[in-house]
Amino acid sequence: TDAGASFMTGFSHLYYAASPQIADLERQNPTFRDAVRITITPGIWILDHVMSPVHDSPSEGSVLAYGMLSMVALAGFYVGLPALGAGAASSALKRRGAGRTTI
Repeated sequence: TDAGASFMTGFSHLYYAASPQIADLERQNPTFRDAVRITITPGIWILDHVMSPVHDSPSEGSVLAYGMLSMVALAGFYVGLPALGAGAASSALKRRGAGRTTI
């Protein structure tokens, strides 16, 4: 589709601008390589599962709709979950500190 071609053009520019440096870091640092794998695996899973219905009906509208749904799911996972976790940790620390008495 036109939307898919436009997305892939933009994605390719970004990918080829950043990936050589990231690949070099991964080759030099196994810990970084493992962290990258752990970080991107859920995103690949989300894209694979959310976008799979498009194979049955690859219209421009379905690509856009499922693409937007994928973006929401990815943002929820990579931004929303960490934000919820940080908020919960902050609340727990405040509750723990509220029970202390000072002398």
